[in-house]
Amino acid sequence: NLSDLKIIFLLLIIAVFGYYNISFLIHPLKWDFIDQAYPYRYFISECISNNIFPYWLPFQHLGIPVCADPQSGVWYPLTWFISLLGGYNIYTISFEYIFHIFLAGTGFYFLSKTFGFKQWIAFVLAVSYMFSGFIVGNSQHIYYIISAAWVPFVLNNYVENCQL
Repeated sequence: NLSDLKIIFLLLIIAVFGYYNISFLIHPLKWDFIDQAYPYRYFISECISNNIFPYWLPFQHLGIPVCADPQSGVWYPLTWFISLLGGYNIYTISFEYIFHIFLAGTGFYFLSKTFGFKQWIAFVLAVSYMFSGFIVGNSQHIYYIISAAWVPFVLNNYVENCQL
């Protein structure tokens, strides 16, 4: 019987090697990920590292209020953390993507255990969630992946703390 910590470590290994093309930058993500998400995150990290709050992005459509766009990530704490550690580049945004896939699997593992599944079934469900059609099909939309990573934790908290 494996402990939960060993299962979580195994989920991390599976996420890194399951998405090896992205993890080892053999083939980085493309389309909206590079055209929209990466420039936003890069601009935000440059502003934060220079002690400027990113209110306005002047480089797109004669300027847009980037702090009002929920897809920009201005209000996401991990964006600030990565920005303060050195900023965004293709490596850090790929790391963020893999981290959220791992987080999604971990959350689904604990959600499955809350519903009473055995440990190995919860593990299989977590791996299935990490490689589900939604996660793979929306790999270019990091905002969907971030949402999919946090939904199992929210549902788990709801199920544990509410009378059903």
